[in-house]
Amino acid sequence: MPPHPTTYRSLLQPIPPLPNLLSLTSPSSPSTPSLPPPCTHCALLFPDRRRATPNSTIIPTPYTRTLTFPSFPELKEGQSRQCPLCRFLRKAIRSQWGVGRQMEEWGVGVLRERDRDGTWDDESFFAVAWDGRVSVRKVRFEFVPFDTTTVAEGRGRDGEGDGDAQMGGMVTSLLMEVGPATTPEEYGDIGKVLAFKVFDSIGEWGIRHSSSSCQYYLACS
Repeated sequence: MPPHPTTYRSLLQPIPPLPNLLSLTSPSSPSTPSLPPPCTHCALLFPDRRRATPNSTIIPTPYTRTLTFPSFPELKEGQSRQCPLCRFLRKAIRSQWGVGRQMEEWGVGVLRERDRDGTWDDESFFAVAWDGRVSVRKVRFEFVPFDTTTVAEGRGRDGEGDGDAQMGGMVTSLLMEVGPATTPEEYGDIGKVLAFKVFDSIGEWGIRHSSSSCQYYLACS
């Protein structure tokens, strides 16, 4: 449960920054000493190119988390154990909460308090108590093939199945949906998509939160 009672109106309100929440910065180059390895949860945030189906530009991951608003102690615990990705994600989620494009009920529209058509009625949604549980779901990488023919055949750019560590394409971004784990009965899934740029090269990849100085490199083999 969150430390203080809250309602679904919290979905619209930015989370105040923590004075001791430092930016996570990458080494000056991937060749410098690496950051500590990710925790068991974050180890699933890996662009396994073998999971990209033919003619698909998406690499799904099994990563899911249920977090507690607003301090996200589950990620803070991982951060205290030196997991750089927990620290990265906690900063990114907090900094994007309630700013920019608001969360939306998928297929209905963006949340808004002053709603002329009554879709977001105050008494049935914004004033309703919320347990503060936040779901991180549908975590996937975007994958751009160099050549759709060779990728469909399971080959690399050079035409050899094992000859290209990038398996015929480049990972360009990391996407994840963040939103309340539960909603009032009459409402569907609510959330927003967070997008991170990915720096991809043979043997390593990195992600960057475009609206902050967060940056993280992860070696992969």
